[in-house]
Amino acid sequence: MKTTFFQFVKNMSFIGIFLVSSHVFSQNTVSGNVTDTDGMPLLGANVIIKGTNTGSVTDMDGNFSIKTSENPPFVLNISSIGFETASINVAEVSTKLNVVLKEGNLLDEVIISASRRREKLQEAPAAVSVLSAKKLEDFALSNPVQALQNLTGVDVATYGIGEAKINLRGKSTVFQSETHIIVDYRNVSMPSLGQNKSGQNPVDAIDLERVEVIKGPGSALYGPGVEAGVVHFITKSPFSKQGLTLSVGAGNQSQFQSAFRWAQVSKNEKFGYKITGFQRYAENFGFTDDVSAARIATYGTEITSGVTGKTFDVEVPDLTTQSYGITGTLEYKPTDITTITSVLGYSTSEGIFRTAQGEGYQATPRPFAQLRVQSGGFFAQAFWSNQNPGEKSWLYGPGLTNYSDISQYEGQAQYNFDASEKLN
Repeated sequence: MKTTFFQFVKNMSFIGIFLVSSHVFSQNTVSGNVTDTDGMPLLGANVIIKGTNTGSVTDMDGNFSIKTSENPPFVLNISSIGFETASINVAEVSTKLNVVLKEGNLLDEVIISASRRREKLQEAPAAVSVLSAKKLEDFALSNPVQALQNLTGVDVATYGIGEAKINLRGKSTVFQSETHIIVDYRNVSMPSLGQNKSGQNPVDAIDLERVEVIKGPGSALYGPGVEAGVVHFITKSPFSKQGLTLSVGAGNQSQFQSAFRWAQVSKNEKFGYKITGFQRYAENFGFTDDVSAARIATYGTEITSGVTGKTFDVEVPDLTTQSYGITGTLEYKPTDITTITSVLGYSTSEGIFRTAQGEGYQATPRPFAQLRVQSGGFFAQAFWSNQNPGEKSWLYGPGLTNYSDISQYEGQAQYNFDASEKLN
């Protein structure tokens, strides 16, 4: 009997261990599909089991799949930029979920510029205004800078055709540089004078996801000298929209502009690329008042090089305004929370400008390159740009060229974490 009793205990122990192990290592799979109210699949929507760190993101077709040791019932939270967050009660894991997200209001919008991390607009530590892609389309402007004039607290001063200055504090001037303007985290001010040349801004409205305007000092994140605030132009990821987009427009003053965007994603959905380009041309407004006409009459048609001393003939004044640019972007997503982005491009703008020293002509060619990494709470980037107009910038009054050949190198790194999670 003793032997039989111990054998019984041994067998029951094995059965208990088996049952506990089955419970610990069992995995439930929750799957489903996320779309908007028009039935279009939502790429990159976050799907998380409430109260846990277990989750996933939707693929190009809006599908998701989560493996978890949680047993139903539990709640899924589904969120996406520009949409209201949905909470779904899951009673059975065998049922495929079909979730429809409604377009969210402004307070639920997720932004990235205020703290360089994803956060709800109402939780941002600064006053932020947002222009969405839909709002930008309504304005039908080739230069997205001009659309900002409809935002409260933003002053956009137009200087001729195709050139505008953004100012959040103080007075707008031709060489205004207080407002920090960036495109996808990259500084776009001219390395020489630090001015912001909107015609040279290497982005077109057809490639913009949104514009975020941070009003107030931002020196804690964007460095010294950023007293007036930040304007961040955020472009569309190739993972969010693929295919070919074309834009053509024309208007008075011989205006003609065109732009294109081409984006594709690899079959394994790890690589995405896009190529964008724009071209704008116009004849600027002439000088009709007597004072300006008299001043223009005193200008000579010869300009002397400040470097070589050679002279060359110019048109007085040259009213032609033109700009163009091309940018290539490659994105790699090794994991759901990691994105590595490389950018290479060139943009330039040429045209007349007016200052207290008189009229001048300015060319602003600028090649640039950028590499940035985002993984969870970690963000890092490095970028380079160069400005070398050669002999194509001058003041008509002195008749001398303005020469500059300046390269800009910048790098940043940042890590965000939730202190409460680290302490638990």
